Amino acid sequence: MLARTAPIVLAMFLTVDSAHTEEPKSAQDTLKAFLNAFADADLERMGQFYAPKVTVKKGATILDKKYGALGGDDGRKKDQTVKRDTLLKAYETTIQELGGKERWIKRGRKLKTIEVRYITDDSENADKIFPAVGARNGDVLALVSPKHDALFFHLRKIDGNWRIIAEAWD
Repeated sequence: MLARTAPIVLAMFLTVDSAHTEEPKSAQDTLKAFLNAFADADLERMGQFYAPKVTVKKGATILDKKYGALGGDDGRKKDQTVKRDTLLKAYETTIQELGGKERWIKRGRKLKTIEVRYITDDSENADKIFPAVGARNGDVLALVSPKHDALFFHLRKIDGNWRIIAEAWD
């Protein structure tokens, strides 16, 4: 009897809900999961990794009127702090303006394998090293440099989970 039920039990064990994902434990794991979502143009998954408000640093493409238009009349001239939902809507526009989801995904593939340079880790005094970007002790700053673009991310632990609080890319 056990021999006949074992495959059924094993099959039940292997069919775990893949939509359920555990919260990443480290800033590095959080950024890796975010970059996968970013590369896939998966706005819903991207949203899971942002803080409720995010600062988009001056010069970022998404601030430009042609793309996400987060910069308003100032365009790329200064930082903008926006709500997560506003940022995700701007990404939707940007993805379309840059050739659509298929092209974005094609260009983003390299983000899944590129090495991330961590400028600080959570054990360093980022507040003393990078006060100009609003870093606090324990924050993590990272630079991702694919061939044509540079992406900067500022992560902070909020309510026990790592979240992106600022970003810039061009």
